[in-house]
Parts: sequence; C-alpha cells; structure tokens
Amino acid sequence: MASSRRSSAGERVLEGRHVIGLFFLMLLFSGVFFTLGYVMGRNQLDAQVRAATTHGPDSALPIKADPAPRQSKSPVSTPGTSDPLPT
Repeated sequence: MASSRRSSAGERVLEGRHVIGLFFLMLLFSGVFFTLGYVMGRNQLDAQVRAATTHGPDSALPIKADPAPRQSKSPVSTPGTSDPLPT
C-alpha cells in the first residue's frame, strides 16, 4: 500500500531568525544600491554643470569688458526731443 508519509527532501522551512536575517540582508543591498545611485546621479549633475560653464582651456581666462563705444562726429537726436532751430 501507499505510504501516507510525504518525502521532506523538497521542503524548506525557514526559522524566524533566518527570515529576519534575509530581511536585513535585502535592506543592506537596497541601501548600497540607493547610495550608489545617489552618488552617481549627483556626480553626473555636477559634470553637466561644469560642462555648461566651461568652454575649453581658454575658459580660465577672465572675460575682457568691451571698450567704451566710440563717439560719432554728428550728434544723434532722439525722437521726441526737438532741437531748437536757429531763427
């Protein structure tokens, strides 16, 4: 006749301490991956900011101000103001 007893070769039973250990192990892995993602994302943003502000090796040189505009020989009157005409 058939035995009513089952084979326990395929069964796995975890005790409470094993479940808690697995939970903390997954928590540790999640923390490591979160930290790595945060650090890599922050460095990528810093690299984009540096790339946007630098334009090559001459970017270390200060930007020279434009010289003062040259005066034209003929005075330019602005609209709305009238010059008195000699009479």
